[in-house]
Amino acid sequence: MFKNIFIMTTIKLKSPRVTLIPETKQTAYFLIPWLKNKEVMRYVDHEGFGYSLKDEIFDLDFVKKYGWDELHYIILDENKNSIGAVGLEMNSYHKSGEIWILIGEKSAWGKGYGQEAIKILADYFFRKLKYNRLELAVSAEFAKGVAAYKKAGFKVEGILRKAEWDRFGKKFRDQVVMSILKEEWLKKQKLKK
Repeated sequence: MFKNIFIMTTIKLKSPRVTLIPETKQTAYFLIPWLKNKEVMRYVDHEGFGYSLKDEIFDLDFVKKYGWDELHYIILDENKNSIGAVGLEMNSYHKSGEIWILIGEKSAWGKGYGQEAIKILADYFFRKLKYNRLELAVSAEFAKGVAAYKKAGFKVEGILRKAEWDRFGKKFRDQVVMSILKEEWLKKQKLKK
């Protein structure tokens, strides 16, 4: 049996435009307006639509209590405004993880903040935590999201047919499964320098 260790770090992660601060009971309230917005939640594969602050804090406490390896961050822009959230669910035995992101502030859409947040967290995941594989699943209908992940270096692995429920369209949607390996990430970062 392998014991997972809850990782709720106090480490801030930064780039020139984006700062990631740990999600805590004190910062969870940033998420609530976004989780109640249909346009923001349209492509989010998460049951959290309509969550209250109490629900979000319950989730944080649940993760901590039951020892899941997870990182949850609030995304701040260069002006220190909260614009979204990003996180990882990790498997310490397989040295792999699944990343997720939500850019909640519509004024921040299409400006590269999401891609930058993914890059900051992926770099921490591969270089500092020494993990090997990072994956995600994104709605096949969210073409901009698929394109952004490809630009960040993720490769399409396949399609999960009718794998997510579209709560607004009342239908099942396909998901695109994508991943990047540590050696691919490090090579891509080296080429940028």
